[in-house]
Amino acid sequence: MKEKTINGILIFLVVIFIGALIFYAVDYYNGKTQVNETAFYLENGAVCSDKNVINEGKFRFCNISTEKISLYDLEYPGNEYRILYNFRNLPEQLEYIKVEQGIGYPLLKPETYNSQTGQGEVKEKLYLSVPSNFTYFETIFSVQSLSFLMGQSSTGIYKMDWQLAYSGDYNGSEYPIKSCKDANNNTAVIEFRRGETTQIKIEDNCIVAYGKDEEELTKVSEKLRYALLGVIKSG
Repeated sequence: MKEKTINGILIFLVVIFIGALIFYAVDYYNGKTQVNETAFYLENGAVCSDKNVINEGKFRFCNISTEKISLYDLEYPGNEYRILYNFRNLPEQLEYIKVEQGIGYPLLKPETYNSQTGQGEVKEKLYLSVPSNFTYFETIFSVQSLSFLMGQSSTGIYKMDWQLAYSGDYNGSEYPIKSCKDANNNTAVIEFRRGETTQIKIEDNCIVAYGKDEEELTKVSEKLRYALLGVIKSG
């Protein structure tokens, strides 16, 4: 009976997950805008008006906020076309969140890491891990957009084989149990935890993101995305 209950929760989580992706405007590969163009095209083919363009160093955002929700499209250069990543917060709104220097290192194979460039080959597997007592939305807002960045879809920069996992026992079998102790030279783990201080740290060759509630987990996930994209500097 307990197994059926867990499975029912997981199915419900998937439905909510998909709904949230639609509601919050998923990241997408923008086949309309080549990297050498100056126009800022949006998903619907419209051009972002000058009054809505926000410059952040070498990056540009388009403010697509509505009366009910704040939303910003980050324009990111792909190989040929640009990619748009969707955020709820601009970088300056997340300045209070500390990010440990070299935060992307645990994603890379140590033997390929170049200390001068900070680059290397990504590990073969990535687990996005959450506690079993996270609420539905805490899970969604922690991992949803991060998965687009890390995965092998057209919006993925790291092109990693990723999987959702739980960091502790959840009395089910749909997802693996993976935590920082499972991180090694071939396996990367990004583990979300509850914590009073919203921050991102490296622990045991693992990326750990702390947030005390749904709002802070959303923000810490976005801060991690900004750091991994190179929009903000870690440390």
